[in-house]
Amino acid sequence: MSKAKRLWGIPAVFLLLAAQALAQSTPDELAQKRAEQAQPRVAVAFDPPKFDKYVGYYQLGPKAIFTLSRDGGSQLYLLGREGGAPRRLTTSNAIDTEPAFSPDGRSIYFVSDRGGGPQIYRIPVNGGNVERVTFGGSYNISPAISPDGRTLAYISRQGSAFRLYTLDLAGNGQPQALTDTSDDESPSFAPNGKLIIYASRAAGRDVLMTTTLDGKIKARLVSTSADVREPVWGPYGR
Repeated sequence: MSKAKRLWGIPAVFLLLAAQALAQSTPDELAQKRAEQAQPRVAVAFDPPKFDKYVGYYQLGPKAIFTLSRDGGSQLYLLGREGGAPRRLTTSNAIDTEPAFSPDGRSIYFVSDRGGGPQIYRIPVNGGNVERVTFGGSYNISPAISPDGRTLAYISRQGSAFRLYTLDLAGNGQPQALTDTSDDESPSFAPNGKLIIYASRAAGRDVLMTTTLDGKIKARLVSTSADVREPVWGPYGR
């Protein structure tokens, strides 16, 4: 599995798993994809020109959120869609990483070791007080928020195992384990909020799985012979 899961503070790169979809595309669909890829892109200059980890983007809003190592630490920065200078969001002596927007775009969930070990925190998009979200367990990473904003999915280390958990953000519920495997990572909610896709291992291979929110129904996704991981579920209409 990816070292980024265990060494969560080390910068990593998201993988876009599009090979299978391209292989199944018709000639007209491929031509449309090529036309979309040929559209102009916005060039953004940075000083220094270095992204250590581009990890979050709010599709319905004007901002991108990422972790940038500069000024002596790894902190969260915001960038407008029009480009320009990134705006620093967090200021701490900790490693702040893995940011994810809430569905309404008002808050950002992220992982930080400011309390001693990696836990999930929340901060308003315009800055302000940082609120700790996860308390069960000493190692919680990879936050993903359901489309209705009510459920947090994340990876929790239990002993030597990394397992998929959920937490009810609307109430005072206890963390719920959805899996009993040992190498889960990268949860992502379906647009309708009824399924979670995540990466795991089976028969010595990196595979993609889906589960219902209660963990009762799981399915392994059909894939090529290659190892696959770090899935992101695209929104409707994209």
